[in-house]
Amino acid sequence: MTMWPKGLVVAVHYKVNDNVSERLVEAVTNPLEKVLRGIERVEEINTSTTHYSVEAEIRFKDETTQHDLATVTKHIEHVNFGEQVQIISRTAELRPPRLSFDDQEWKAGDSK
Repeated sequence: MTMWPKGLVVAVHYKVNDNVSERLVEAVTNPLEKVLRGIERVEEINTSTTHYSVEAEIRFKDETTQHDLATVTKHIEHVNFGEQVQIISRTAELRPPRLSFDDQEWKAGDSK
């Protein structure tokens, strides 16, 4: 099992009005990951989609900083989730990683 290196990640959490995980993956997780993969210096993205919730942890090359948090926040403001689900709230913060690699993962260089 791969472990996160020590340090911080940018954590993004969406609370939504839908409890069907498969629908959330299509409507929220996939569009979010697409936008995050386009951010410079992103090294890994780990996501978890559960009932009423989508969470992503983004690790940047070298070190994850406040500037990276600001960059992620700026990019996710423009994600189009369509009309399938309603976003109730969104938070973004710097924190130690919490998600395991047993959830969805993307690494720089992946075509996913």
